[in-house]
Amino acid sequence: VLDTCDQAGWKPSYPEHLGVLAEGLAGLRRSAEAVVTIDLALAEADHGGERWYVAELLRIKGEILPHDAGCNSISAAEGCFREALRQARKQGALAWELRTSISLARLKVRQGWRDDARQILEPVYQRFTEGFETADLCSARTMLEALKECRGVESPTGIIPFLD
Repeated sequence: VLDTCDQAGWKPSYPEHLGVLAEGLAGLRRSAEAVVTIDLALAEADHGGERWYVAELLRIKGEILPHDAGCNSISAAEGCFREALRQARKQGALAWELRTSISLARLKVRQGWRDDARQILEPVYQRFTEGFETADLCSARTMLEALKECRGVESPTGIIPFLD
């Protein structure tokens, strides 16, 4: 897709658009292309001065990486999430911090680390004072409720089925 744009002389330079394209490619199971696209989005954000969106781009990359064939994709995904959290906190972007905390908590649940997931998500969720009907806050609340219900309950996989 991006090659076609380049050949036509049009270069998409909006990192948020490239982020959405990367998510779409990942949804089509074209993870290698999705990773290339999200890396381009990160480079464009850095080069074009659109650093405000970097936390979300890193979160998207972290969501894509576990579907890529790379052997260190889980570790790399966690690294992306942790850097996204750092960027969001640096900018005071609580919404990006929440969204990334949800993604990192899901990864921790998949790894069987439910307590870590709760400890990552709960403090961020508790900082909100309004907007509790938004999709991200509803998702965070649902995840926290599921994590509390499963506290002390072991499953063979260590995974909460609802969150998988």
